[in-house]
Amino acid sequence: MRARPLGPRPEPPRRRRHWGRALLLVLLVVILVPVAAGAILYATVDPNLLKPRIAAAVERATGRTLTLAGPIAWQLAPEPMLTATDVGLSNPPGASRPQMLTVRSVAIRIAWLPLLSGEVQISGLRLIGPDIRLERSAQGVPNWVFTPQGRPSGAAASAPAPAHNASGLELRAISILDGVLGWRRASGALVTVPLPTLHVAITGPGTAHATGSGLAIVADVPVRMEMQAGAGAKAGLWPASLTLAAPGAQLHATARLPAPWQVAGGRADVSVTAPDLAALHEWATLPPLHDLRAQAQFTLQTADTATLDGLRVQAGAGDLGATVPGLRLASLDVAARSTTGPIEIVAHGSLGAVPLSVQGSVGPLPALLPGALRPASVALSGTAGAATLALKGSIASPRALTGKDLAFVANIPDLAAFSPRLPALKGVALHTWIGDAPGGIALHDLVLTAPEGDLEGDATVGRAGVRPVVQATLTSRRLDLDALRRAMPRPPVRPPAPAPAASPAAAPAPAPAAKPVPPPPMISARPFDLAPLRAADADLRLTVAALRLGGADLRDVSGHLLDVGGNLAVAPFAAVLPGGPVDGTFTLDASVPDASVPDASAPIANAPNAGAPNAGAPNAGASGPPMAFTLHAPALALGPSLQGFGFAPAITGPARLDLDLHGTGASPQAIAASLRGDVGLSMVDGDISNQLLQAALGAALHDTKLPASLGAGRTRLRCVALRLRADGGRASVRTFAIDTSRVSITGGGSVDLGAETFDLHLQPRVLLGSVDAGAPVAITGPWRAPKIAEQRGANGRVALVIGNGRGADVCGPALSVARGGQAGPVPPPRPQEHGIQPGDILRLLRHHG
Repeated sequence: MRARPLGPRPEPPRRRRHWGRALLLVLLVVILVPVAAGAILYATVDPNLLKPRIAAAVERATGRTLTLAGPIAWQLAPEPMLTATDVGLSNPPGASRPQMLTVRSVAIRIAWLPLLSGEVQISGLRLIGPDIRLERSAQGVPNWVFTPQGRPSGAAASAPAPAHNASGLELRAISILDGVLGWRRASGALVTVPLPTLHVAITGPGTAHATGSGLAIVADVPVRMEMQAGAGAKAGLWPASLTLAAPGAQLHATARLPAPWQVAGGRADVSVTAPDLAALHEWATLPPLHDLRAQAQFTLQTADTATLDGLRVQAGAGDLGATVPGLRLASLDVAARSTTGPIEIVAHGSLGAVPLSVQGSVGPLPALLPGALRPASVALSGTAGAATLALKGSIASPRALTGKDLAFVANIPDLAAFSPRLPALKGVALHTWIGDAPGGIALHDLVLTAPEGDLEGDATVGRAGVRPVVQATLTSRRLDLDALRRAMPRPPVRPPAPAPAASPAAAPAPAPAAKPVPPPPMISARPFDLAPLRAADADLRLTVAALRLGGADLRDVSGHLLDVGGNLAVAPFAAVLPGGPVDGTFTLDASVPDASVPDASAPIANAPNAGAPNAGAPNAGASGPPMAFTLHAPALALGPSLQGFGFAPAITGPARLDLDLHGTGASPQAIAASLRGDVGLSMVDGDISNQLLQAALGAALHDTKLPASLGAGRTRLRCVALRLRADGGRASVRTFAIDTSRVSITGGGSVDLGAETFDLHLQPRVLLGSVDAGAPVAITGPWRAPKIAEQRGANGRVALVIGNGRGADVCGPALSVARGGQAGPVPPPRPQEHGIQPGDILRLLRHHG
């Protein structure tokens, strides 16, 4: 007998077949019944008749009006699907447009099996061409918060929608194709972002887990999105994450919320990485920084407010030369520990070869955000090479940069270390308070010191409309302009271009005949650069107690410079020279650029004395900005003045100088060629070195064959009188007299300032014992090579005039003309001689030949 196997006895094959048929029958019922029900529904029910019921259900759930303008249709396989076209959802009252959402086409897929239990599970919602507009009302209420009917207004935001609808309606997937998302900023500007694709999948019971991905186009830059919510919930918090990736940057945000759609009490962490900010140039003009990393932590208060729990921004190297030439950033570290605390800053970089560092704090952070009304404190210090800088104070409105109250201190051992274009000034110290000015900043209590001098006062740099404006009232105890001029950077010397190598096979070409090159004009023909006068307006007042200029020490220098649109006036200016006080005015109207000013190098065919060495200079007809210059020195001691400017006191005595000149031109030579006005010079009771007198008059005396040797030492000057009247660049000599104890010269004529030529007629007179004699002489030709010749009579002989040693006293009448008719001192008469001595006449005739 065989042993029976252990275990339960197997059922007979017929019973197993019975259970198999039963299971198959159940499955057929489960599948076929919904299909049959769907087929009956599809065949008997017109979905367009459901529009009122669908619209009413949506209105009950959202409080908004649903518009179904297009047809609705059923689709059975592979899943039931309801499609609709031209769909809209209304906006709340007061919005910028009637509809919050418009959709070209909507497709809703419904799962089969949940229908058996009475649960409507939307397995997929596809929106094609949605146009979504997000905005806030005037009261700040967002239009994406819905108020179901029967719920009090305003409760929607505080009472979140449940994760699982009690009616059994569940949404499992959402797809958006060819959509547009728009929102309005607080300023009212509309921002739109195309959404080519967006897919969100919801799994698990209720809305426990959702994932999504999509693509957005922001400022023509594609941004890929990855999102996740509900996975890994801990401690009762509902997690969510979002990742945005664009070329050159990535943003990752995570949040833990008390429940889906409930923000208050949640936390969020945001991190941003950008290997190269220059890659984001399509979005904004950003500095070319590298390795940017930013992290921030927030506690969420509402959907719109949050408390900062921590912020840190770090960046690596970057070239900022486009902002400041030569500026480079090595590292940047910005951190804020809380919303109420300051923002700490540490930065390192370089300016050319000069290392830079900045550290300190600004803030708090809310004061720097848009719409902030609270002030921000500033406490920054830094180094630039060996220089130290500090900025401390507050700004009432940081976003507008108004309400500034900042103390700035700088100590700079070597200014030229920053750039070779800066003056080589050592030991510069600056202290000032920075305040507000219209369109700029104000510097109060400015104190600037250096070995070359000092400045104190107030200054503003701002704008009046579109024009920069500089205003300053400054005083100085000491200012050495000579030292400042020596400290100014010199232009680089360009090496001469190498001569082209001659071809060895080429025969040497004959040298062209050298053409004579006329010498350059003595008065510069280089055009003025007047553009800076029109670039900004200025109102400057300066007073200097001691000023060194040209080797001379000036005292009590003062001036007022006013430039409005290129119309410049220095009026008045005054100074005490080593020899006495001077004052005057200067104006130049360059407010309208004159394109008709000729090229200074172009020849002028009709210039006076064409063919002379300077015949190509602009003449009096040249146009350009008008200029006026006046100078008055009532009693200028020439000796100390010459010594003060580093010249030997070859001439001494009290001189009176008056200038009143006007001209028009774009260069000094053009102005000289158009001058009009008067020049007056007078002096009484001085002396002159014989060497200077010989150099000035020796040639004229020699050509008239009068005794020319004056010997060594000095000669007493009874008077010097000169009066010029200029008109159109030609200066007429109204009076000219030099009267010494040994030589006297009078004369007249003219000087052409445009052609730089003389046309003078002089009458020199020499005193020899009891006899004086004179002969006329003419000085003509160009300034660089004047011709001095005797003036001969009709018989071809020189007209020699012999007198009794006294002659007519020329000083009184000449001084009156030189002073413009004003009263002034005159020298005493010459001592009386006792007749003409024959021996003196013989000596004079023998010398004259």
